[in-house]
Amino acid sequence: MAKHGRGDRDDRLDRQDRQDRQDPQDGEPPRSVEERIAREHRYIDELFGEAQAALRGPDVQSRALESFLRLRDALETHFAQEDHLYYPPLCALLPERKPRLVELVGAHARYRDILARISAQVEEGALAAASQTLEDFARSFERHERREEGLLRAVEQQIQ
Repeated sequence: MAKHGRGDRDDRLDRQDRQDRQDPQDGEPPRSVEERIAREHRYIDELFGEAQAALRGPDVQSRALESFLRLRDALETHFAQEDHLYYPPLCALLPERKPRLVELVGAHARYRDILARISAQVEEGALAAASQTLEDFARSFERHERREEGLLRAVEQQIQ
């Protein structure tokens, strides 16, 4: 699977930024970075569920690949926003939080490797392996979401 170039990443960031300006539920823009990231996490959780169901359902190969690619693209956009837009200013503003933020960015790099492994498994037709890898990844990502959201709540309280 080809890596995305800088232009692709910038396009995904712009698209995600437009999507996140309003909450589809109530039409209100997020009030904080923590709320915005939490909304992104909920959306990504839905995509995990769709991808997991697609890997187990009928017409598996094409549906699984399509569903997984949606998840992968959403995660790539999410990671890029956190790594390049949100976390650098927080590191500069709150240097005491930098070690935890750097840890979160490091997790994103490991997650990108897992996404590449799942992509290869799906493309090779190793759907049972892809399903198990995705399930393990979803559990790890859920823990990651809780750590991120907890840290961002603490940061928000600290700067208010």
